[in-house]
Amino acid sequence: MELWDIFDRVRKPQNRTAVRGSTIDKTDYHLIIHAWVRRKSDGKLLVSRRVPQIFWGGWWQPTGGSAKAGESSKAAALRELNEELGIKADDAQSTLLFSYRFVPPEPENPSFFLDCWLFEFDNVSGKPELMPILQPEEVCEAKWCTLEEVLNLWQQGNFMPFETTWPPYFDVLKKSLQKPGTVFALRAWGAAELRSASTATPELDSSLLIAHVLGCQKNELLVRAEDKVSAEDTAAFAKLLFKRADGMPVAYLTGRKDFWKSTFEVSPAVLIPKPDTELLVELAAKHVSDFFKLNPEKTLRLADVCSGSGCIGISVLQEALEQNLPLEKLNFTLTDISKDALDVAKRNASTILGNNAENISFVQGDLLEPLLSGSGKAQTDGSSDSAAKFDLILSNPPYVPSRITDELLQDGRSEPRLALDGGADGLDIIRKLIPEVWQALDKNGILLIETGEYNAAETAALLKEAGFADVQTFDDLGGQPRVTQARKP
Repeated sequence: MELWDIFDRVRKPQNRTAVRGSTIDKTDYHLIIHAWVRRKSDGKLLVSRRVPQIFWGGWWQPTGGSAKAGESSKAAALRELNEELGIKADDAQSTLLFSYRFVPPEPENPSFFLDCWLFEFDNVSGKPELMPILQPEEVCEAKWCTLEEVLNLWQQGNFMPFETTWPPYFDVLKKSLQKPGTVFALRAWGAAELRSASTATPELDSSLLIAHVLGCQKNELLVRAEDKVSAEDTAAFAKLLFKRADGMPVAYLTGRKDFWKSTFEVSPAVLIPKPDTELLVELAAKHVSDFFKLNPEKTLRLADVCSGSGCIGISVLQEALEQNLPLEKLNFTLTDISKDALDVAKRNASTILGNNAENISFVQGDLLEPLLSGSGKAQTDGSSDSAAKFDLILSNPPYVPSRITDELLQDGRSEPRLALDGGADGLDIIRKLIPEVWQALDKNGILLIETGEYNAAETAALLKEAGFADVQTFDDLGGQPRVTQARKP
């Protein structure tokens, strides 16, 4: 009997490989690739008719074949397109339409997985006979067909081979190529795709992506549920959707992420702001408020080290402004080793704080080194007093152990390793930062550092060894140790 297992990315078949030296039996599956080519201008699919000696002269998708040992599914599809059609499709819009597993009833026949890929092109020759696909020993004709015309070829017995594998194949192909037409249907389709890809929040992610494509707020989707979606917007949504299914975070796909009380620009140059980090903002904002209660005439000097998108420092300044604290007595410096990250932070400051962003100096360099050495150069028109001591230093440094960083980045999230990897035990950057903080802090200055569940206890111990007092670790809302506080006596 036949066992169908249609799973649309559930097993991430694009990463499945054929094992070198394997033998085919009932439990060992061969990987076969089918690659379709579709012309974006009219949505037609390319099909070719084989010479009588191959597939008995029947029509077929333009190319296909077996994955080689150690070759991924997509790599095999790209190779087949290049070898048989002469098309280099690396940059084409590609979609893994579906996969299925076939177990033939006869033990002597091989079982197989089949991955069906679709490659879409803006410009493909309207005359397929001019394409290299026409190898006279294999192909005698090729043409562009609508999906309905392809299905007619099959129903008339002209699509080869004559196997019972085709009915479910074409049924799923038809569903895959037919995209929904309303906001409601598009959102439901997207959620189903992400659910099958084991995404944690499929409905929310689908809503955020379609709202981004349509240029509206997520809460507007309900009243726009029956609005028609253009083919261009549907294609744009599908492109983002499949990137999300492969692990790319929604924030990178939309270019923004809500944090604290604002929406921040994000890019793969910066870590995506996490809700747990809001604890650091909350603690810092309280210290700023308490500082001015005790020292109303003094200037508060604050540094945000490894600032990334700037979400921590900018949010703290935003809180100070909302509390009507004296702006002229707030001295903010944001540092990061990455120029690209500082550029993102600078844009966020300008967008969220407006003219008040002029109170922030942006300094590129490794941790506090440019401020301690005097080599730091601000990226704003303002100047950074590199000789000044700080009253409050905030930092969310890379603190994830390398092994766990590897595991995190395997899911396709594309966050910068530079902002995550803290070395073998996650403490490499923290060990370097602590003595610099000791140098940079004024007497009774405070350090607030996010270390997370990986090494909060070890960080607290290192701070005590360095001479810091009043070392205390605070848990986030999930009950995990998140932020460690220390005072320079």
